Amino acid sequence: MTGRQLTATQRLAIVERYSHSTLHPSAAKWSEVFAAMDAGDGPIHVIEASKVRPGRTAEYIDGLLARNIAAARHGGTALALNEILQPGTGDMLPWMSYAGGVLSVVAYPSRAAWLATLMDADALAANQRRESLVEEVVLLVAGEDTIPAKARALLGKPKPPTAFKTPRIDGKSPTQIVDDLLAVYPDGGADPSRAQLERMMTDSRFRTDPVFYLNLYDFGDGSSAAGGESEHRAYNLSAFNTARGNGGMPMFRAPIVHTLISSVPWDLAVLVRWPSMAVFTDLRLNPEYLKAQEHRAAAAVFYGNFMTFPVAVDAKGAAAGPDGAATSPAARAILGAIGLATIARGIFHWLSPDSGAGSVAGMDLSGENRADPIYLLGITGIAQLGAGIIDLAAATKLPQAVPLALGVEALKNGLVLATESTFKKPVKPVPGRFAHMAVGALAVIGLALALRRKR
Repeated sequence: MTGRQLTATQRLAIVERYSHSTLHPSAAKWSEVFAAMDAGDGPIHVIEASKVRPGRTAEYIDGLLARNIAAARHGGTALALNEILQPGTGDMLPWMSYAGGVLSVVAYPSRAAWLATLMDADALAANQRRESLVEEVVLLVAGEDTIPAKARALLGKPKPPTAFKTPRIDGKSPTQIVDDLLAVYPDGGADPSRAQLERMMTDSRFRTDPVFYLNLYDFGDGSSAAGGESEHRAYNLSAFNTARGNGGMPMFRAPIVHTLISSVPWDLAVLVRWPSMAVFTDLRLNPEYLKAQEHRAAAAVFYGNFMTFPVAVDAKGAAAGPDGAATSPAARAILGAIGLATIARGIFHWLSPDSGAGSVAGMDLSGENRADPIYLLGITGIAQLGAGIIDLAAATKLPQAVPLALGVEALKNGLVLATESTFKKPVKPVPGRFAHMAVGALAVIGLALALRRKR
């Protein structure tokens, strides 16, 4: 879809479908995008930092994954789908409530490709759930990446945290590291406050996971002493070698071309990957890097960043897709229903006077060993209770375990039915076989949905 191919009807449909008063651009902002597309389209980066409602992050990420699949169909590439640890500077204190939210960055070959993605069925379905999942959003469109190809070639491939030494922080407590940082950086403003630093230094992923910073610069209107783009380029030149030595990897650097939803008129966006927060913190105490930071501080009237971790990380410390969140909401709902049903069955067998042996299964309990089947069915109920709790926990708290749990349920119920009909047949048909049939069928359906979404 090119600008010429985007008809007036299609443009109107975009404005109508994406018209929430706080979560989508205004009609005037959409007109700005359309006008820029008509004037001469080119590569863009769509940046979205979202404050997600409590407990809804996995569901929101699932929708973003579906949207990213749609983006790929139109030439888009997802550069980040990350959890926001917190805003990382004192200037960004008003955005502290975004901690636990989600950062999404997608590169598109053009505005037309982005708009085509928005009207894709997967993206439209994700948008329908957006209002119930997100409270606030910062939405920006940056232009083409300005990092020279030669500089990018020098950076090489990402390396794990273990490839870098951190002598300036090794052996120190989080409090000592914070004190060392505050001794050379001001508390707040364009640098983190003590509270923000303490949150960084105590995170469980401090030494193990790559961290992505979305850096944002407001150069002002020229009336202040801010050096703007020239000072930021001086910062890049001064910091390049030391940053490269600590594994710094800029994903893109681009001017902001559309400030669609933001209270700050940002001018520049830079997304940078570091091997770990520990490696980056050690760099921040490097005297050479401290000198380069003077240019960064002089560049902008307002500077901020979002500190983010990839939703999932592979064994080598490289960014990976959020596999757990990729599980279908329908698959999680099916597993949750199975868990609740299994808990109910377990409680009944455990607490019922005859464990359901006679009253439900129709067993003959007139013999002197009647207590044995009652006992065995009772402890089976306890096992069911535990299994149901595990299924329910996976469905609500551990989405990455949903496919495995559904697979186990399908296999377990299938084996029970096979055993009952072959070499260990009961005296009379057990009513529970209907429950095994239903649960087994549901588990197979849920597993198919989960695996389909992961692909």
